[in-house]
Amino acid sequence: MSSFLPRQATRTTHSLLGCNCLIFSRCSTARLLSSSTTIQENEIVLLNYTGKSRSTTAILTKPLSASTLIKTHKGQIKGSDIIGKRVRDIVASSDKERLKFRIHRPTLAQYTDLSPRLVTPIYSQDANLIISLLDLNPTKPSLRQVARSRLNSNALRDMEKLLPKETESDEKLEIFEAGTGHGALTLYLARAIHAANPPAPPTPAFPRGYSRAGQNGITENHFSLDRDEGPLDRKSEEGGTLDEVIVENKPVSLLGRSWRKITTLFYGKPTHSRPASNSQYHGLGELAPAIEALRLRQEQDYARYLSHRRAVIQTLDISPSHSNHARNTICDFRNGIYYPSIDFHVGTIPDYLSGRLATTNGDSFLSHAILDLPRTHVYLDIIAKSLKPDGILITWNPSLTQIIQCVTEVRHQRLPFILEQVLEVGKGAGVGGREWDVRAVLPRDIEKKRREAAAAASLAESANYDGEVKDAAMIANTDKTEQDDEGMEMICRPKVGIRTEGGGFIGVWRRIE
Repeated sequence: MSSFLPRQATRTTHSLLGCNCLIFSRCSTARLLSSSTTIQENEIVLLNYTGKSRSTTAILTKPLSASTLIKTHKGQIKGSDIIGKRVRDIVASSDKERLKFRIHRPTLAQYTDLSPRLVTPIYSQDANLIISLLDLNPTKPSLRQVARSRLNSNALRDMEKLLPKETESDEKLEIFEAGTGHGALTLYLARAIHAANPPAPPTPAFPRGYSRAGQNGITENHFSLDRDEGPLDRKSEEGGTLDEVIVENKPVSLLGRSWRKITTLFYGKPTHSRPASNSQYHGLGELAPAIEALRLRQEQDYARYLSHRRAVIQTLDISPSHSNHARNTICDFRNGIYYPSIDFHVGTIPDYLSGRLATTNGDSFLSHAILDLPRTHVYLDIIAKSLKPDGILITWNPSLTQIIQCVTEVRHQRLPFILEQVLEVGKGAGVGGREWDVRAVLPRDIEKKRREAAAAASLAESANYDGEVKDAAMIANTDKTEQDDEGMEMICRPKVGIRTEGGGFIGVWRRIE
């Protein structure tokens, strides 16, 4: 289970097909946050300056807390001044000029373009273009598919008798993204397929959300509930290690006892005399068995949901730090609403895809693929094996020569791809995709010579010449085979539009039989 989960923990009661269950969640308020106009703790907001100066850029905040301080070009704004206000309310800075900012919830484009980054992101206009090129048309899940993702086998058996029969599609929409990077395109992809999946259960609050005590009471599996403050990285004043932490935002009634948000971290010195049963849930007493049972139930429910997803984004990056940063970026947008539709991987393309192909007995499994990394042409062979027929491959390259390398690789290796489009994207007037003509052609003089050689060979065969004429026909056929690879030349020219600056080139390939 991933430890990169949205920050907010809440207690909610969920009703599924008549069954009520108490859920501790770090994601359960995603829908509430997106529909309520009141700004809540842990939200990210956009502050727009209301003055006449156009040089002041919008400010994207961190997840808000009462102690958050947001720096502006003149003064600061406290998080406590924003929490509880409504969208489009005005908040003022602490400077004597009291600069005013209007509160907004950031759109996906604003969020991905303004959020902190380790690498250059794919900007919103280019991400929208890529999504449109994939032509995604996800269908909604049936009631039976929703039930399968949320109920155990016994409850499902009884429930299916009551559900109407519907036409269902068991085909899974699986999109592979190589080069997670900032996570911007990953978010756009997840939003595009979001409707195909059943409603996600609350993300488990305690998958490594607390640390169990290991041997001799020394804790292991440390997990930071707040990446910025890192509470689990702190040591107690006595120099002990963290034993246990449970974080809860609302009052909870459990086993006849009511308790609120626990802000105290339970620290204790490692000791050989502490019983293992007590050290595992230090400070919780009789609540420990119920909390452990609830944690296991949540993990089982979430694992069941993951196995029944109808659409998923498989995103891979070779850098662990980039992948982790992208997780955090995705978790922080609207409280992680799109997180359940994404699987993160760290490694190389051949290792990941070869492993997946081994589990499918060599059958292709990807609906579409996107390559955003150097030396794209090196990976076309393994992508061809993994991509289903008629699937689309998007290659993102900073230069046109890399598109040419892909064309050459496809031709030489006889890979089952056809290049449908080459689009130039950038920050000039060509934003949205300036189309280029990129193809291998045979020069007219070589084509003329081949026709003449073919005519001579045909004449030799019909006249049944022998000796030198047969040898000439053989030489002509040999030359033709060599020229198939060596005589081709590349055409690379823009079809329409004007000069653009920066950006890159998008190649749109289709997998053929």
